[in-house]
Amino acid sequence: MRKTVNDKKTLSDLEQLYELTFSLDLLKNRLIDYSTFEICEVELKNIARVFNEVVSGIANHKSALSDVQSVLDTAITPLEIIFENTLQIVCADPAIFLFFVRELYALSGKLNAIKNKGNC
Repeated sequence: MRKTVNDKKTLSDLEQLYELTFSLDLLKNRLIDYSTFEICEVELKNIARVFNEVVSGIANHKSALSDVQSVLDTAITPLEIIFENTLQIVCADPAIFLFFVRELYALSGKLNAIKNKGNC
């Protein structure tokens, strides 16, 4: 019975990760002006690099990080600053980026929770 409960929880966590990742991927379809990406290209690439390192570490059970969320949040913060200072002014629909940043933080929290539970 305990194995079934753990399997369901793991499946639920993975499903939530998929939903967050899918939602984040929709950004490219929601933006009308792709030049917006040029403004924050460095920050987006850094976020991608950090997320890849963290997910790889969790998947391989080799993550030495005690607080995955703080590492990921540190990578997300520069994008949030650019949003607050620039993107909300130049974007045709700044709410899209606001939701994107919030979902990045949600993904960060979910990965941290999974790592701390040892589900993956």
